[in-house]
Parts: sequence; structure tokens; C-alpha cells
Amino acid sequence: MSALRALPKVMPRVLVDHSTACWLWQGEINRNGYGRVWIEGKRVMVHRVVWGVLRGPIAEGEASHV
Repeated sequence: MSALRALPKVMPRVLVDHSTACWLWQGEINRNGYGRVWIEGKRVMVHRVVWGVLRGPIAEGEASHV
């Protein structure tokens, strides 16, 4: 899955709070509070899509949180 190809499914569900610059997810969330979306028949974590767009692919075994 290419993060850039997934972006059109993600961005319509993002509300930007201009007073805080926070991106607020308006779509489905899992029981841990993480946003997720269906892309190409797979459920994908939204933070991984955004990371892929902004920073590039997440390497195998690399944590997606800093």
C-alpha cells in the first residue's frame, strides 16, 4: 500500500483545529484510540499512512512512535 495512494481516503476524515494545529481524526478508531481506515481491502492505521506521506515508508521492525 502506497501512503500517497491512501491519502485521499484519509484526508476527508481529518478535521484541522487551526487554533492548535492538531489534526483530529473523525473516522473509525480501534479500542486503543488509534484511527484506522480501509485501504485496498485492508484495515490500515491512520498514523502509519500519515507517517508514510511525511517521512517515507516505515522499515520492517521499526517502531512508528517516537
